[in-house]
Amino acid sequence: MHSSGSTMPLEKERLFHALKNSLIFGELPTSLLTELTDIMQVSAIAGGEALYRQGEDSDSLALIISGRFIVQQQREDGSTVRLGEIGSGRCVGELGLILQQTRAADVIAVRDSTVASLSREDFEQRLAAHPVVFNRAITRRVSEYSASNTARAPSLGATNYAVVPLAAHLNISEFSTALHKALSKHSSAYYFSALDGEAFHSEQGASVNSSHHFNDLEQQHQYLLLEATFTSSSFDSTAWSQLAIRQADHIILVAEPETDPLQLNVANDILQALHKVDAKISLVVLHPEQAETAHVDSQWHQAFSLQRIYPVRLARSAEIERFARFLTGHAVGLVLGGGGARGMAHVGVLAALEEAGIPVDMVCGNSMGALIGAQYANGVSPNALISSTRRFIQGGERPTLPFFSLLAGKRIKKGLRRLFGKVHVEALWRPFFAVSCNLSRASVHVHDSGRLWQAVLASNSPAGILPPVILDGEFFVDAALLDNVPVAAMRDQIGFGTLIAVDVDVRDELTVDPSIKKLSPWRAMRQYFLRSKKERLPNIMDLLNRSGHLGGLARREASIALADHYLQPPVSQFGLMAYGKSEAIAEAGYIYTKQHIAAIKQSLQQSLQHRL
Repeated sequence: MHSSGSTMPLEKERLFHALKNSLIFGELPTSLLTELTDIMQVSAIAGGEALYRQGEDSDSLALIISGRFIVQQQREDGSTVRLGEIGSGRCVGELGLILQQTRAADVIAVRDSTVASLSREDFEQRLAAHPVVFNRAITRRVSEYSASNTARAPSLGATNYAVVPLAAHLNISEFSTALHKALSKHSSAYYFSALDGEAFHSEQGASVNSSHHFNDLEQQHQYLLLEATFTSSSFDSTAWSQLAIRQADHIILVAEPETDPLQLNVANDILQALHKVDAKISLVVLHPEQAETAHVDSQWHQAFSLQRIYPVRLARSAEIERFARFLTGHAVGLVLGGGGARGMAHVGVLAALEEAGIPVDMVCGNSMGALIGAQYANGVSPNALISSTRRFIQGGERPTLPFFSLLAGKRIKKGLRRLFGKVHVEALWRPFFAVSCNLSRASVHVHDSGRLWQAVLASNSPAGILPPVILDGEFFVDAALLDNVPVAAMRDQIGFGTLIAVDVDVRDELTVDPSIKKLSPWRAMRQYFLRSKKERLPNIMDLLNRSGHLGGLARREASIALADHYLQPPVSQFGLMAYGKSEAIAEAGYIYTKQHIAAIKQSLQQSLQHRL
């Protein structure tokens, strides 16, 4: 903690204003507020430093003038629970001081902050001199605490983004300028270039003036974009770069495709700060405009605790804008469910969304939804999806000895490897993941890394029909066993963003004539050879398909509740294997989605206004 020394008139004015607007001091007379302004000690606290530690003596209270803190509590089992965040205008430590208790929690600065402290001695002197007004304020505060029975404060949300280059030759200013433009489409955004930042802040450690300046900017803008400078490991980083990292709610690391994540030539104090900071961290791998495929080193997750990796081409404004939507909580996620040939309706849905200018920032799917979604994320247009999918389906599959499944699965595996090659899930320009059911753990599994063909194969391997996919000694099959339309998994990925789900899983009738008391193979053979529809008996594929979809059907209501738009194209008249009618199925999805475009656009606009 670094004391600011004597309080200047402007500093006194800030403190007086903060006291007057605080819950505990706000109703005190002006003369007493002026007296408090003269005796309270103003200090700057660097991001990451503790204001209070759990278990310490409550020898003072603090009023936050600028900045932000998290409140967290250490449990007896060694775990840490986060109680919330507190920002400017809030008091902290007053209850421990009033009730003469030790500190109940840690209070840690998450960005450079300024506080005004009132010692126990000064507090008790004012209490003795002004018992009526002080007791009224204390009683109200204790009453409020008892009524809520909690010290929790709501999260203040992320507003500050630090752009930190990890390579020397990056055009970081051009990237920051493009990102600032994209952020400004959502709300007011202020851009601190590296040159501006270094001119503004050149002293090591926290500064009262810097904290106040950032606080003023946060009152005027929704987002602050702080651009750090690249400093190699041969030199110490600038004070501005350290400040930008401390101020950030979300750190954006920027690297080149060739950057080795385990051999970074970056200043040690920057690397240490990145591992210490309490902020979300994302990585942008900046590619040249002409790059057709992205390259993302799989070792990045070993180097940093990353929320997500975004391969981006700087000249592609759509990719920068998609990244900005993820940062600000406005991303649009599309969930594509399984359903055999009926999944061709997804192609029509994608075509209608593109035609309407509705972005698809992330796509996920199960079974046929994973096959369609993976191709779309890999750059296949809606116009080409029908032909590419049909070519894959026409490869067919051979039966096998039913030790593990009815079908061998070799042709499907070969077809997927040919379709997706060596592409990795994390190296797609448009974020994608597939889901499957982990039979070993009885849980839904999200495939957001590794070979794309392998993720799609696991999601397209119905239990009993195709052999399970083995990954790291565990078995994976089609997720329809548990969740055929993986809305919950997408909600976890995009948070408060807009979620559009497409369900093509029709509940086909599975009954027989009441006079039939048992299933007979001879009756089934007669039905097959005579092409009789009178005694329609389900075959083993029908039974396995229905068994494999029970979990997904049971979760439908929960999925509808989690989605912003739950689309169910009218495809019941098409069979599960009706790939010959792919164009008609896609058209049904297109027409149906067109009828919902206005509602989707309206909710996107409302979401933007609500977030503001």
